[in-house]
Amino acid sequence: MNYLLKLIVFTAATLSACMISDIIKIKTERRIGIAKKPLLLFTRYLPGYLNFSPHIAILFIIVIFSSQNMSSSFEYIILPLILAFITKILFIKTEKESIYIEIISIAAILICLLPILLHYNVPSWLCFVAALISVKTFNNSASEILPLNMARNLTLNIYILYIWIPSINFYLCVIAAVIIIYLQNVLSALVPKFNQTKNSKLVFIWTFLISISAFIITSFFKVFLSGGLLLNR
Repeated sequence: MNYLLKLIVFTAATLSACMISDIIKIKTERRIGIAKKPLLLFTRYLPGYLNFSPHIAILFIIVIFSSQNMSSSFEYIILPLILAFITKILFIKTEKESIYIEIISIAAILICLLPILLHYNVPSWLCFVAALISVKTFNNSASEILPLNMARNLTLNIYILYIWIPSINFYLCVIAAVIIIYLQNVLSALVPKFNQTKNSKLVFIWTFLISISAFIITSFFKVFLSGGLLLNR
């Protein structure tokens, strides 16, 4: 029963994320009748969401796995990321350039996770922000069905939150993940749009630059604090 309630909350959060994405897009707000009917705006993606039930099931397993295991052990920290990558690559037809972007984004997320994997006992919030930027890049596909895209974006946000804050309450984590989706979509809407080739190059440069810079800065603090502790002994 607890899992059923969590699935309902996850579904509601995904539909809310779809609604947020629609509201941010000016063209959607201008559709006759849509902007004046909030309930329609909330439920219009439910059929598309249900059409991808196998994918949603995998994403929900990632959410449950993250909520139950990140607080006790980081041994399987990469497993949820692999499953999310599988739902993106193996089940959805994507263009070659899009696959490159997704591989780059996953690699950037892994770089951001290195301070956790290497057991750095220093604040790594810069890597946290960089990881969330990489998550949005990974899910920034205009050709993908929005409910599945938002479900994966929500899942990875929850996954990242549980890595950095393992003890966070599940329902609070879901709310925080939806708020992060809003911020991610706003920032994405503010980024200038170019042709596909130029976008790919910019994604490659900025995603890797941000993630590597975050890791280097965090590593510097690790070395600095470790040196300070040794001097105090």
